[in-house]
Amino acid sequence: MKLIILLLLLSSLAFSQIYIISNNNKLQSMTITKKELADLFLQKTDTIKGIRLIPLDNKLNFKEFYNKIIKKSQKELRAYWAREMYKSDRVPPKKLSIQQIKTMIKSNENYISYSSSIISGVNVIAIR
Repeated sequence: MKLIILLLLLSSLAFSQIYIISNNNKLQSMTITKKELADLFLQKTDTIKGIRLIPLDNKLNFKEFYNKIIKKSQKELRAYWAREMYKSDRVPPKKLSIQQIKTMIKSNENYISYSSSIISGVNVIAIR
């Protein structure tokens, strides 16, 4: 019985969904690629499809987002930001709690983030 419960928990973690969230109505009907998200969250660009966006990292889903969507391990990410901060003025996005993210996204349409659950009052953007 314990084995079955453990397997169910592990399988639910393996198939958890990441939702891209923003309050920008222009993004609502768009589909964003993983490359566009990677470029934005790695500060290689500050726009997607001509819309200026400010990425916010979610403390709770940070590791999962970067592994699944950005395709970088924590070690690779630390090395990337160490290089970027040394050679340029780029810094990683702020890491915030989901409550802080909700507040910021609802107050400014330029913020974009991610969550493992759908949040009421904000737009969910499709990933291609």
